[in-house]
Amino acid sequence: MAQIEKDYAQYGKTWIDGTAATTGKWFVLQFLADTLFASLTDAGVETPMSGSIASITFKQGAWVFGDFTRITLASGALIAYKRKGDGS
Repeated sequence: MAQIEKDYAQYGKTWIDGTAATTGKWFVLQFLADTLFASLTDAGVETPMSGSIASITFKQGAWVFGDFTRITLASGALIAYKRKGDGS
């Protein structure tokens, strides 16, 4: 595991590879495969991102930062890293 992954994983992580909605509190998404979202909720955005986000392929190896609380994949796989102090 690379040092950056160890640093982010110290507060916990969630592996997501199915199409069911997953809820939690994460600040980094690491894509393990080319991934499409059905929807993605960022607490810093008033409404869940859907529709146009479904047309974006996030490539394997990419990292995305935000304040994510709900993730629903259409396809692919990712690791969602928890923020310090979330404890869930």
